[in-house]
Amino acid sequence: VHYAVERSALHPDRWRTELLPAIDCTGPACEGSVDGVSALHLRYKWAQLNPAKGVYQFEDIGGMIDAAVASNKRVTLSLMGGKYTPYWVLAAGAGHISTAARTGDHYSQPDVPLPWDDVYLLAYQDLVQALSAYLRQTPSRYDAVKLVKSGAVVIHSGETRLLPLKPFDTEFDTSNERESEALRATLCRDWAAAGYTEERILGAMRQSTAAIAAAFPHAAVGLSYVNGSNRFPTVNRAGNCVYPKKNSTMTRIIKDMVHVYGSRAIITNTFLTPTLGNPPIMEWVRDHGGHVAFQIARQIAGCSRKESCNKEKIRDTFENGFDGGALFIEVHDGNVLLSPTIIPSENDRLRNRQ
Repeated sequence: VHYAVERSALHPDRWRTELLPAIDCTGPACEGSVDGVSALHLRYKWAQLNPAKGVYQFEDIGGMIDAAVASNKRVTLSLMGGKYTPYWVLAAGAGHISTAARTGDHYSQPDVPLPWDDVYLLAYQDLVQALSAYLRQTPSRYDAVKLVKSGAVVIHSGETRLLPLKPFDTEFDTSNERESEALRATLCRDWAAAGYTEERILGAMRQSTAAIAAAFPHAAVGLSYVNGSNRFPTVNRAGNCVYPKKNSTMTRIIKDMVHVYGSRAIITNTFLTPTLGNPPIMEWVRDHGGHVAFQIARQIAGCSRKESCNKEKIRDTFENGFDGGALFIEVHDGNVLLSPTIIPSENDRLRNRQ
């Protein structure tokens, strides 16, 4: 079981004082459980780490990995681009779409870069290489990193998609399905006008993943995604948006990664629920030599900070992940804090199956 640290801010002190005791408890309720989770998944915003060209601030990530190592945890990473790309990259010439993104902190900005842009990709590659060099200076840090997910083709999270609604600063009412569809169509036309093609996205994924694989040759490479065929713009050969027609972009990205990296590839479905079945593409990944993982959809699984955890739902959710052949399952704060006896036992089950 991997704990996915909040992407809004990292809390090393809170990890030590609140979350670590919750999952590595020693009382009667946790008897027989020594190590409640096996890894921390750290999602860093690019602008947080690289505020100016050639300037890297890796101290926070180094300290977080040290805390993980001291607690006998491994680490998985995602370096998030999209609206978290530092603005100096756009000032250096990277293109962007015209629809503005919401900005919630000084690590985000309104211009979402074009993932296939050479300036953008080269700057992202430099970030990955610089982080690898920094971590290699302390072998325990470098060795603790067991997986790095591609974060170059994103808007607001580690999920590989280009048409999420929530991150954009528009007047559309996204709670209304008709307006949600109108916003997706608007975004699709915006991407088409910027020169989007499926081949360009595939090329961007290949280049950013290759940079990760070269910088962290000892680690697995991966991506997270939300299942569904309309996560990417559907643009025809003439360069026109034809949304809501379906596309095969997500499937092509996943298959390409597994073909290139084989057993080194880990594909994470970020929508594990108590009842939702395993998407066929995940079965394809396993059948063709890759690994699969899941992230619990905490609202559906019944765990959040504001309500009690539904133990039956959380157990059923884990069982669904086991049935799907999960190499690991990512959990959130609510899962950790509100089900401290369940998480360690499920972690033991996953470790014993490896």
